[in-house]
Amino acid sequence: MPACGSQVILCDIPVRFDTYEGCGHACSYYFVKRKADISQIKLGESPEALRAWINGKRGAETRWCDWDIPLHWGGMSDPFQPAERVRKRSLEALRVFAETQYPFVFSTKSDLVIQEPYLSLIRASNCVVQFSAASPQYDKFERGAAPYEKRLQAAEILARDKRVIIRVQPYIPAILPDVIRSLGRLASIGVHGVVLEGMKYTKPSAPNLVRIGNDFVYPFEMLLRDFSAIKAACHRHGLKFYCGENRLRALGDELCCCGVEGLGWRVNTANLNHALFDPENYVFTDTMKMPGSATVFKCIEQNSLSNKVLGMQTYEEKMRQKAALPYPFISTPPLAGRFTEQQEKTLREHLCERLKASGRTRREVDRHLGTNGMAGHYFGASQWAFPTPEAFEKMREILPLGSYGETLALVGIAWNFKQYCKIYGATK
Repeated sequence: MPACGSQVILCDIPVRFDTYEGCGHACSYYFVKRKADISQIKLGESPEALRAWINGKRGAETRWCDWDIPLHWGGMSDPFQPAERVRKRSLEALRVFAETQYPFVFSTKSDLVIQEPYLSLIRASNCVVQFSAASPQYDKFERGAAPYEKRLQAAEILARDKRVIIRVQPYIPAILPDVIRSLGRLASIGVHGVVLEGMKYTKPSAPNLVRIGNDFVYPFEMLLRDFSAIKAACHRHGLKFYCGENRLRALGDELCCCGVEGLGWRVNTANLNHALFDPENYVFTDTMKMPGSATVFKCIEQNSLSNKVLGMQTYEEKMRQKAALPYPFISTPPLAGRFTEQQEKTLREHLCERLKASGRTRREVDRHLGTNGMAGHYFGASQWAFPTPEAFEKMREILPLGSYGETLALVGIAWNFKQYCKIYGATK
């Protein structure tokens, strides 16, 4: 049966369907390795379970959902991995999808999808296709998957009939030039957009990592710099930009990072991202207001006592409780990418005037912030960005700046820094 885990907190398409457990693509960075030996391939959910879902059956994790929410096929395991050539489990599921026209998104690193009968069934289905194809440099880490070039060739074939998204996941700063160079080609072969998310490490095995929860990740400022550059390049080529990185979700062209906008599909907006960045669509269904609909949160509160309590609570009250908590993994303010052209000009000129008045240089600001090049984004016209509250407060130590809220008031934006700290888990 399709399942739903902790992604319900943040994701518009949190219900996943996996026809396999484990993955034969042998990606050396794969995050699930921390939980299980993914080299042991097993059959996952069956076509019969899929059909039962489509007919309205729900489990404890999904009783909050009473509509045809799109499924994410391959949320934990590639449905078209090498085992599929023998087991054919995904082929049978694909026949169900094509017959019923149930909406779904699938993610793959395989070119099996352009072989028959898979190609014809995908073309006959109501789906969005996602290829993980970050960089040709990754071929050495993805030895069991189709090479980067073959994935793009498959993407070109499917883009003739289907919406195709390229997943630059996981992203590392070393591939920034590859990503920028690839965008023109992606646009020319009919790709709709790209989605980015930074690499998560289990150990501090790369420079400049910061710890968030159990993960070691790239600093917010570093990803903001790179993702802003990629977003601007995407738009120059007519591509949509989506951000799967939780800390930068609002930087994307849409809050739903799967690229399904405009297809008439109904996703779930009753989650934290919409509570913070899209309150008009932060709404709950009648089913979400029923006792027992909160049982999906058992994956987050893993103890027997909470399970009993969740059995009496509603999805709505539990999500509202979660939305009121500080989340350190969401550190971008809802201002990211939201300024008008005139507001940007006013704020940039103000920051530059304050920098000049201080007698400091951009390099000195970077040195004080402990960053490499972010001052160029704060004070320069190219890929301009307004500082995060944390960076702004640090800059006030050496620049004659007013408060964060006072500065935003120059362009008519009200801002309460204490409220920011409460919502985003800021430390200052």
